[in-house]
Amino acid sequence: MIIFGAITPPSIVASPPVQADSDLPLILERLKAQFAGGSYAHANEWLASQAADGHWDDIVYQDSAMASWKPMGHLSRLGVMTNAYVDPSSPSFHSAEMLQGVVRGLGYWYNLHPVSNNWWSNTIGQPLSLSRILVPLESALPRDVFRTGLTYYYCPTEVDPRRTTGQNLVWYAQQQLIRGALARSADDIAAASGAMQREIRITTAEGIQPDFSFHQHGPQLYNGGYGQNFIIDTTRFAALLNGTRFAFSPAKLSMLADYLLEGSGHMIRGKLLDYSANGRAVTRKNAGEGAVPLAAACARLAALLPQRATELIALKDHIEDSGLPFSFMGNRYFWSSDFMTDQGGDYYISVKMVSNRTVGTETSNGENLKACWLPFGLTWIVRRGDEYANIFPVLDWGRLPGVTSAHFATANVKRLTQPDSFVGGVSDGIYGAAAMDFEQMSTRGHKAWFFFDDAMVALGAGISSTRDEPVATTLNQTLLNGPVVVDGHELNQREIRLPHPTWVLHDDVGYVLLEPEPVTVTAGAQTGDWHSINVQYSDAPVTQNVFSLWVDHGVRPKDATYAYAVVPDADARTLAVWGPHPPVRIIANTPEQQGVVYDNERVSEIVFHTPGSAVLQDGLSLKVDHSCLLLLQANDDTARFTVSSPGGEFDVVHLTVTTPHSEQQVTFDLPGGDWAGKSQVKEVPIRW
Repeated sequence: MIIFGAITPPSIVASPPVQADSDLPLILERLKAQFAGGSYAHANEWLASQAADGHWDDIVYQDSAMASWKPMGHLSRLGVMTNAYVDPSSPSFHSAEMLQGVVRGLGYWYNLHPVSNNWWSNTIGQPLSLSRILVPLESALPRDVFRTGLTYYYCPTEVDPRRTTGQNLVWYAQQQLIRGALARSADDIAAASGAMQREIRITTAEGIQPDFSFHQHGPQLYNGGYGQNFIIDTTRFAALLNGTRFAFSPAKLSMLADYLLEGSGHMIRGKLLDYSANGRAVTRKNAGEGAVPLAAACARLAALLPQRATELIALKDHIEDSGLPFSFMGNRYFWSSDFMTDQGGDYYISVKMVSNRTVGTETSNGENLKACWLPFGLTWIVRRGDEYANIFPVLDWGRLPGVTSAHFATANVKRLTQPDSFVGGVSDGIYGAAAMDFEQMSTRGHKAWFFFDDAMVALGAGISSTRDEPVATTLNQTLLNGPVVVDGHELNQREIRLPHPTWVLHDDVGYVLLEPEPVTVTAGAQTGDWHSINVQYSDAPVTQNVFSLWVDHGVRPKDATYAYAVVPDADARTLAVWGPHPPVRIIANTPEQQGVVYDNERVSEIVFHTPGSAVLQDGLSLKVDHSCLLLLQANDDTARFTVSSPGGEFDVVHLTVTTPHSEQQVTFDLPGGDWAGKSQVKEVPIRW
């Protein structure tokens, strides 16, 4: 049976009689344990307000909305009442009246059969919500009521194959597994386990990518949201089936560990799972706590994979604030997703970009309604993890951190991309650089970010726009936390425009202006509402105190530039040195080339938008024959070069290194296919 939207639930496919099998009762027992322990706080309230036919007067059963479908509140209340009936600590434990209320409610639901305009609510949301009732009450419900509930379940082969990818497939497979456990069908359980395990794979379709980012709804970064649910659900069912003949293979468990440790783990700081990995879910309340449920996933995998337990428990402890203050150290570029993360002991910074190969974000189901600039260099600067907690209703979406934009915000097309292909990153695991040529809303430019041990440098060139709104590059917009200090003087007004300050300090993060440019600083109350970005929420005003800092490019700029450094874990004394004597040198900031040298660390990072030469210092230059990104780590008698080609446009780059003593050629055979855009590292002997 193929479904394309809201239709009548399928009937159960009859399975052959099952012989005595110890695996089946064990799986059902474990499944019940997984559903135990839910809240029953309002159970008596729901029972008292329930009508005789099982409905509630305050639920709009005729609603068919795509998002926040109101009839689902009915199943939610029945789930709470179920918890009250099965929990020994509940005053209504094994209460005949409470059970009868659940039965009445199920009968009303079956007879009404409400339908949403959203296929997900009809074929995934309903069955999974019913599971919270049917599993705990498997032996208590009247048999006809129980059997009717099972008809709401779908397995992956019963739905439109366009829907069965990535996490959506896992949701269907878990329905089949739950149905199999409840109906004592070994065939259903075996099929569901097989379907889940087949989805645990490296792919360039939806799912786990070659760089361990996760895609859903096209080539769109989703380690949060769908990818978060993927690791939660697959590890939950791996634990459920462990020790049975349906168990996940060691290879699949190992791949899940890689996905957590090599992928999502690099996007975590404390409770925060990077907002840029959340897709449209960034506009949901408490989006900044996406890492919290991953701690349990780490624990489940650690129990299943003792050889990876040390790493997994370390990540779990970090999320739960009982371990190290960072999840990982170093730089990571996710070439499949146009995304870079950089972690130090005291900070986490990420850059989200978009190219013609990826989807930067999406607007769907009334969510993410001001996202037109979201993936154009969005730069989160984090030390604790709470810097942007629930800022989104008051956020000025036309002034996003790291983004160069005209000052307005609107809903983007359903899935947002852009025409430029020169978008990429280079990383050796310690240092990294990212670059993006962009064109969006009649505004364009060349942006680059350079990561060093204790600072990030951001450059922009060729900034041009034909729009009438003022254009700016925003250094940050974050919750106000403490004083704002500009060149040693505390800011004492709501907003100030400065012609060419040297540095700004807020919340122990320093911002150093590396070229004279006018900036605006604001610090104070901003008001907005959740409904304007996500229709499921109220339009009641929300006010928070916010710090913002941006470089003004003016109206209709042509070939404007910017250059600044972000110095995490800074104080006024640090910035008083950094300001007049920055340890970084900008060697180029043009549409053809952008580059920075950090002399103290002997590191050079260069973006070659076009083939050319870069002079690092007198007598030392680098020349490439193709556009690329390049890192150089100079050692006493060797040079460590790292090169990448954005999007894998070129498979070979020839580098000429000229020093006062020699000239030598280095050839980089760059990866293609699924690894196009990945960095290649070479260490070569050299006379400086």
